[in-house]
Amino acid sequence: MGILLVLTTTLIAVDRLPLEELGARMNIRPADMIGILAGTVPLAFLASGCQLVVSTFARSFKEAQMYINLLIFVPMIPGFIASVSSLPSDSWVTAIPALGQQVLLTEVLGGTNPGIAPFLMAGSTSMLIGLLCVILTAKLFQNEKLVLGSQ
Repeated sequence: MGILLVLTTTLIAVDRLPLEELGARMNIRPADMIGILAGTVPLAFLASGCQLVVSTFARSFKEAQMYINLLIFVPMIPGFIASVSSLPSDSWVTAIPALGQQVLLTEVLGGTNPGIAPFLMAGSTSMLIGLLCVILTAKLFQNEKLVLGSQ
């Protein structure tokens, strides 16, 4: 819901800006909107799965909070890479979570139409890794020592 709200308010705000006066143009089609949602919504699942795995190794609330704060920087790294260098929208780039979404959203906002398939690729890899994180967390919770805290 948060992604949908941000996307909707961004489109409303951009629609009200005098982009033509600034020499810019933005044309986002409904297919682009579906692609953006298909590519970015699974990132929420991936983030939750990663946070679950990382938090299972913490022995206290303070330690878990420190791990999660460090984990927040991991998805920022692809954004830094994408802002410094020009990355192609090849299938290997779109398969990398966060980096693929960054490249694809940059293309859409730049007026390029990458199609739905790269967004589905980016979303499916994020969803797959998130699912693997949830499965790993479930396996870790089957360990009695972890659940009872006698590590």
